[in-house]
Amino acid sequence: MNDDFMMAMVGAAQIQDRDLAKKKKKKKRGRNVGEDLNKGDEVKELPGLQGQQRQQQENKKSKKEKEKKGPNSLRNAIKNSNNKGESLTAAQRKANELWFRKANYGEILFRGYYRGQSKGIIVCAEAAGGAEVSSSIGGLSKKDKKRRRKREEGEFNDFMDCLKTPLPITFRIRSTISSSLKATLTATLSHSIHLRPVPFDPSGLIFQCSNDINKASISKRGDKHGSPVAAFLRKGLEEGTLARQELVSMFPVLALKVENGDSCLDLCASPGSKTMQLLEFASSGGLVVANDIHPGRVSALRDAIVGRSGLLPSTLSRLVIGCHDGSKFPKPKGGGFDKVLTDVPCSGDGTIRKDGSILPRWNPSISNGLHAIQVEIGWRGLELLKVGGVMAYSTCTFNPIEDEAVVQELVRRGGGAVEIIDWPSDVLPGLKKRAGRVKWRVADHVEGSSDNDDDEVKIRWHDDGFETARRSGMAGVVRSLWPLDGGGNEKFGLEKCCRFLPQDQNTGGFFVALLRKNGKVGEKEAETVVGEAAGGEKTFVPIDNRSLQRISGMDWKVSLDEVRKRLWVTSQDKGEVMLCPRRLWEMYAGEITKVGEVEEGKGEGVLNAQHVGVKVLERKEGSLEYKIVGEEACKLEGLL
Repeated sequence: MNDDFMMAMVGAAQIQDRDLAKKKKKKKRGRNVGEDLNKGDEVKELPGLQGQQRQQQENKKSKKEKEKKGPNSLRNAIKNSNNKGESLTAAQRKANELWFRKANYGEILFRGYYRGQSKGIIVCAEAAGGAEVSSSIGGLSKKDKKRRRKREEGEFNDFMDCLKTPLPITFRIRSTISSSLKATLTATLSHSIHLRPVPFDPSGLIFQCSNDINKASISKRGDKHGSPVAAFLRKGLEEGTLARQELVSMFPVLALKVENGDSCLDLCASPGSKTMQLLEFASSGGLVVANDIHPGRVSALRDAIVGRSGLLPSTLSRLVIGCHDGSKFPKPKGGGFDKVLTDVPCSGDGTIRKDGSILPRWNPSISNGLHAIQVEIGWRGLELLKVGGVMAYSTCTFNPIEDEAVVQELVRRGGGAVEIIDWPSDVLPGLKKRAGRVKWRVADHVEGSSDNDDDEVKIRWHDDGFETARRSGMAGVVRSLWPLDGGGNEKFGLEKCCRFLPQDQNTGGFFVALLRKNGKVGEKEAETVVGEAAGGEKTFVPIDNRSLQRISGMDWKVSLDEVRKRLWVTSQDKGEVMLCPRRLWEMYAGEITKVGEVEEGKGEGVLNAQHVGVKVLERKEGSLEYKIVGEEACKLEGLL
């Protein structure tokens, strides 16, 4: 063969190979359009849908490359800084948080954490017959394993799907209004197609809105079409006949069963919806102390309850608002409170349906870090509770680290003086509750170690316990995060705690535990030393007999004897006269000051109050005489 013939044969073979390769590629594309294409293919070679899909894939690759060169380079720099033990700048922290949200790491961690938690935290732990299911699938047949995994996956998906739907708005008719007005309001609300009574509430006073009514549409600005329902609800809120409150938020106060004359403490009261509930139930002779740690939230709390709630002066006269760290709230000298509510600060993942900012920021370290302060606030609540009294511990999170783990530690510390009690059978009898758990898992999260790591963040479980977690460098690690060794918590009755999941009754997520104090807690019951404000002057003091005689001579529309029975106090700096519960003075020895008037480290045991009772008199300008404030104060019918 000559050289020309050989070259021709080689050329023909190359053409055949190329044609065969093209046919294979075409066949492959026809068989499965969704399969990955060869890197050498050009988008312009692909017609129609194939070209669009290839273009999308190329765009994704390009986006990933840009991320590696752009914000991700800063993320890698942050990782390297962390590995070297360097402190992050404010800009780096902000970039880190921004990247965390943009990359959807919050939801990735949330899914991984709750999907991997012990049975009963999210995925149901009961079989059809009610028997508890073991967390192990060993011993099951292949078919049963598959069936069980499918059921659990379906339930978890229902949970996640529900979290992505809007939370219905809920209203309740206030219990303080007259029976006739309750009947009128109930009848009016029941006839609306946009509202329905909550089926498990036998009182018929709680209503849930349909999805077309939301927070914006109720406001005057948002009600663009003049909805009669929105106008009716706005009027009820302004007049104080209705209260807007999330459904699960009502549960702890209802479970406390506050009775006429009870003294109640709301340790972490802001924004105030539960405080208003307590006020409605405390009735005549009762006392409600609402507390929050932050002066700004205390001010907002006062405005919400005193300024905008529409509650009558007779109800507000039982209210005191304080500003303290809940874990250091001053102990009363004259006996404890009948009921204490500790709705502690929490990670709040039970409110994802109404707060879209929580899921993108979620990570397990938030709960781990909050656990210790939640224990201290809960313990202080028990110290402030009288023997025989009941405390409700509640959170709006699904996380057992903030729920059962805290309750376990409170009962353990109590040493037999604290017990978990059942949810009252006559309170919302049709309510679906899931039992508290005796087993749970502890975790934090770690980041991918390199650019090639497919999982930028992942859950790191600490099933080996405290010591192993501590050695691994886990932040916020304390022993009480874990269930007691050897099932030591099974005798505590943690199953009496109540978990509320959103998919069960179209609500938010919530947790409630009721704790009864059967004896003194701690080494000893420390007696409160009631101090004075800085400078030695008390702000609120009972008025003297001479002033009381002058007040008694005013034009009250009740007898003078009734006027004298009530406790009158004066705010010395403003010349105001307030009516407040006498029981407050008995508990705190009559020495109360205003927010900000106690220097740090001084006046331990002083009750810092921004609001005491209800104002009935104020001093006339340029005079020592007083004038009656408002028609309600003049009548004093409900105040005495």
